[in-house]
Amino acid sequence: MCRRAQKSLKRLLVSCTTIILLFLTSQIVLAEGTGDDWNKLNQEAMELFRAGKYTRAISVAKKAITVAENNVGPSHPDVGTSLNNLAEMYYAQGKPDLAGPLDRLSQAIKELKIYEELLGPDDIEVVKSLEYLAELYRAQNKNSQADLVLELVQAKKNKLSEPKNPAVKTNPEQVTSSIPALGSAAVREGNVRPTPNTESLTTGKELMVASANASGGAEKFRSLKTLFEATTIDATILGKSYIFNIRKTVKYPNYSHSIVETPFGDSEIVLAGNRGKSVSPAGRTELDESQILEAQNTLKSDFVGIFRILDNLDCQAQDRSLVEDVMCNSVRISGIDEDFLIFFMDVETNLVHMIQSKSISPMTGEPVSQKIYVDNFHNIEGFKLPKNYRITYDDELFASVTVTEFKANPTIDESLFE
Repeated sequence: MCRRAQKSLKRLLVSCTTIILLFLTSQIVLAEGTGDDWNKLNQEAMELFRAGKYTRAISVAKKAITVAENNVGPSHPDVGTSLNNLAEMYYAQGKPDLAGPLDRLSQAIKELKIYEELLGPDDIEVVKSLEYLAELYRAQNKNSQADLVLELVQAKKNKLSEPKNPAVKTNPEQVTSSIPALGSAAVREGNVRPTPNTESLTTGKELMVASANASGGAEKFRSLKTLFEATTIDATILGKSYIFNIRKTVKYPNYSHSIVETPFGDSEIVLAGNRGKSVSPAGRTELDESQILEAQNTLKSDFVGIFRILDNLDCQAQDRSLVEDVMCNSVRISGIDEDFLIFFMDVETNLVHMIQSKSISPMTGEPVSQKIYVDNFHNIEGFKLPKNYRITYDDELFASVTVTEFKANPTIDESLFE
């Protein structure tokens, strides 16, 4: 995973993210866990900043960072919160040169937390995230913080190198297991993710094909050339409910046209191969290279896209898991970009019950753990597809989504992509 790029593996709201961000202000965060003194300092910094006493506010915010580092260490999420608070103050003052380095540290700590939640505290990806965090600290001449993080890195590498089974050889960079598939249950117990092996990959592909067949047929998904989909999204933003309507037309593999109706005005997002544009109340913007790549990957990594290119993906079977009282088979999917996602399928129906991935919050732009829970399906155009589903970020409900219309292989107007 490239920690220098904030990529969203499964951003179902990618079409309306720009509009949402245009109308949201940056929020200074108050968190818990590092002690009353730290909370009081955060509160004081916020009050001073709102009162226009910027110099004093920044001084108090810096002290909050020091208290958090001393109490819980430089890689703790509360340190990330304090770093984010100070960064937001600098951004608000028009000082991106001071805010940027703090923001990068905060993002790295947030990403570290997500990997720990997804994969367990001792996974090799967690170690790599810690190493990247240490690099950031070192680049900013925060050597004592870098050294503390590297001590944690070494401790985790030592733990990874301890054989879990006498018959298994392990090292800090590549961990194998005599168990073919470790899943979310193993993750919760803090075990490391195994290197994919033939058995787990074969089983994983079989489970995904079974799910595709239950959803309409693996061959039918492969034969999709175009589609039209309309959705209604009820999103909770800063405690208020907003309705977004999206009409999306897709021509595979790399063409899409979306109209997003929002309370703030409508927008149009177009992907046409290797070029793209966004037209909103704020004006027209040409998509840059990274945005185009992200939009292309989004077409591959949504529900239909995954089943459509299943033959080209690595699907690693994991342990069964209980998800909202539903026993599920789980499969870790990779091969779209440098990220991954996990499908959880009901063992009785083989239908997808939940999808988990690393994503980016549309509100804050920060890394989050995203989960999509399918509540019910509808039979449409010969497919059995999600009709209602929920999107959560860090286990907090963000949006409820209803698919109102779906057409498979419709005749489309090519001028939409101009």
